[in-house]
Amino acid sequence: MLGVSSGSRLTFIMKNGSVRLVNAAVYAMQLMRKEMTSEPKPSEEEVTSLVKDMRREM
Repeated sequence: MLGVSSGSRLTFIMKNGSVRLVNAAVYAMQLMRKEMTSEPKPSEEEVTSLVKDMRREM
């Protein structure tokens, strides 16, 4: 059911007053996937360009 076997590492997650027991490796992959699909951070060039544009408008 949990996809664990002898020697598997587990993580306890407490959220909204309840506790979940999850496979640590699966949980880590879920967190990594979530971070990778979130909005990308602007590059240094994009920030520099934005600052220059804002300065021109002033």
